[in-house]
Order: sequence, then structure tokens, then C-alpha cells
Amino acid sequence: MGWRGYQTSIDPGMLFKKMYCHKCGTKLKKKKITKICKRDDYEFTDNFKHSTAIGMNELSIAHYIYVCPNCGSEITYENQCLVAKKQKKLKSKIINESEIKFVKETVLSNEEKLRNLKLSNKILLTLLCISLVIVMGISVFALTIRKQIEIGLEILFAIPFIVLVFVLPVINNKNKIKKLTEEMKK
Repeated sequence: MGWRGYQTSIDPGMLFKKMYCHKCGTKLKKKKITKICKRDDYEFTDNFKHSTAIGMNELSIAHYIYVCPNCGSEITYENQCLVAKKQKKLKSKIINESEIKFVKETVLSNEEKLRNLKLSNKILLTLLCISLVIVMGISVFALTIRKQIEIGLEILFAIPFIVLVFVLPVINNKNKIKKLTEEMKK
């Protein structure tokens, strides 16, 4: 039986900005969403990859979203900021659904792309480590010194190729991650 961790986050803009519903125009309220992650879940390991969570069996992650008290529509802070820009540009609190769908889809697809790129980087780096260990381990099993020298020369030619095959896509993914994060900030 372990202990339960707790992590909560709220964007500073939610504390100070007044936001309005895009459907009916009423002032939005904050709603707390809590998710409990077990030790095997991806969110649990992703949150504690640089720290220790010894003895912790589950993690309670909480974040805030906006909810309209009048019509009941829910929206995240990031999406509502984009909606607020549209509201300010059009000088109206009520906006058509056709304009909002485009805003929501681009944010969700960028977040999904970002998560997929980070996951592919982890996989590529893991495969790089495994292939280097395999290549280095081959010379250990050679029976004679002459065979070890021959295999050592082959390894010297194989390592740069292996590094290029796995490291170049990681570098490319990191550049894509930077571009996506810059787009999401705008």
C-alpha cells in the first residue's frame, strides 16, 4: 500500500481574465477536472521521469477548464484564449460554431502531433542504444584475437551509420517540436 501523489495546475490567465461564452455570451466559471493515474499509466511516468516517486501507487492530476453556467458548454483555457481573440476581433461575444470548430481542431491536432513526435524521439533513442549495445557485444563473443580485431574494424564502420540512421530523425523531430510549440504559442 503506497501513498497517493497530488498535482494540480491552473493557468495564471484563468485567475485574472474575464472570459465569455461563445454560444450565449455569459461570463464563464472555472471547473476543476481530476484524473487519477495508476503507476502503470503513461501520464504517471511522464510526470515523474526526472524525480523519484518511491512508494507512490497513484497520482491525482487536477487541472481547470471553463464552463458556462447558462448553457453548460465546456472549453479549455487554450481554446478559450483563441475564442477570446476572435471575439475581440469581431467585437461580439457570440460567435458562429463554424468559426470555432476550426480553432479547436488546429489546437487539438497540434497537441497530438507534439505528443507523437516526443514519443517517436523516445523510441528512436531507445533503438539507438539497443543497436549500439548489440554491435559492441558482438566482439565479446569472438573466440580469437584476430577475429576480435576484424570485428572491431567492422564496428568502427558500423557505428557512424547507426548513429546517422537514428540521430538524424531525432534532430528533425526536435526541429518540428520547436515549430509546433511556436505555432501553439501564437
